[in-house]
Amino acid sequence: MEIASVMAASRSPVGAVSGAPDRTDAPMIGVITVAHLLDRLLPGATAV
Repeated sequence: MEIASVMAASRSPVGAVSGAPDRTDAPMIGVITVAHLLDRLLPGATAV
């Protein structure tokens, strides 16, 4: 059980602190997906 809590904390530290990982995981996954798609469609467009 302790390992699962550590994995959840490392996956979503904000969710682990607030106690609502479902609310933080989904938006973050969406942001990563959009950035990945933009990078695939427009190489170099997301480069800082």
